[in-house]
Amino acid sequence: MSITFNIDARKATSIPCPFCKEAVEFGYAEDNGKGGCCDLYCDGTTVDFSDTVNFSNRNAYDILEMLGYDTSNYMGEITDLAAFRRKIMLRLNTNVDSAVREAYHLPSGHAGVEVDMSGDVPRIERKGCAVYSGGSSKSQITRRLNSLDKLAQMAQDANSSILWG
Repeated sequence: MSITFNIDARKATSIPCPFCKEAVEFGYAEDNGKGGCCDLYCDGTTVDFSDTVNFSNRNAYDILEMLGYDTSNYMGEITDLAAFRRKIMLRLNTNVDSAVREAYHLPSGHAGVEVDMSGDVPRIERKGCAVYSGGSSKSQITRRLNSLDKLAQMAQDANSSILWG
């Protein structure tokens, strides 16, 4: 699972549809009557999402919580980009140890036990799948903050907001 941060699509730049271009190049293009040819609903353009930032859920939540945003809703909109960028700059120039996490592995069978009484002899079964966490270093946190600052600058230039979810 992951969280994507992007500029509000209603304000994003429109570009020619790359799938229509590919359909023409490979000779399977059929006009759909709307200006496109890659599917029934394409109008020949798409939104330029090349300027998006994508983090794992855990990394995104760590960054958002570090910046003081509520992550209980799994999605959100950042409209005050100046304040957002100030929070990023503050964190880039202070200690980010609160978001540093060590990597760990939890083998399967560590989520508890259950007694299986279905046979003649009761059996104790271990429950739970394996869990892997890659951790997060100071340099990774700094790189994520810089990526979000760059996206916020682009959103400000487009007079837009940042959506995440």
